[in-house]
Amino acid sequence: DCHHGIGEKEHSELRCKVPEGIGAGISWKVTIDEQVSVQPTTAYGKPIIENVILSSYNETGSLIEISSGKNIEGMLTTGQQVLTFEGRNFGSDMRYFKYIEFGCSVPNVKGYRLEAGESKNQCKMIEKHRKIQCKTKNGVGTNLRIVAVVGGQQTPESAIVDGPKLSFAVPTIHYTQRT
Repeated sequence: DCHHGIGEKEHSELRCKVPEGIGAGISWKVTIDEQVSVQPTTAYGKPIIENVILSSYNETGSLIEISSGKNIEGMLTTGQQVLTFEGRNFGSDMRYFKYIEFGCSVPNVKGYRLEAGESKNQCKMIEKHRKIQCKTKNGVGTNLRIVAVVGGQQTPESAIVDGPKLSFAVPTIHYTQRT
């Protein structure tokens, strides 16, 4: 569904309604007066994580929010908590979701990877394009960067550096014994 530009741009601009989607390298074919375009390409926005919510299950099995924001601290090193990643460009369903990964040097060095599926960390879409929720796995570390990979695109470096960070709980010693 396209229309030509208005006024001065009537012969140089095309305005098209784009359907929801994900990905990069999307080719367009425009034919005007039997002349075919030189296949320009466009891309949907890359996935961006803006906020994280850390939750745990209480004794009745209800999910209770522990903290939210750009800096999540105190994640259990044993895992089994729930992270809700809020942002944009996550796609309309999980078929395009590859993973969310966090670590001190992601995406350059592999970190803790959260994936969809029964045998994985059971990531699921909570709200189209905006929220993905995953169970945590055991781990350690502080100030861990987060990257999302959806539709063949990953969070841009600037959004990883400036985006939310995750930290596992720091170890505590409850008892010492002299020998």
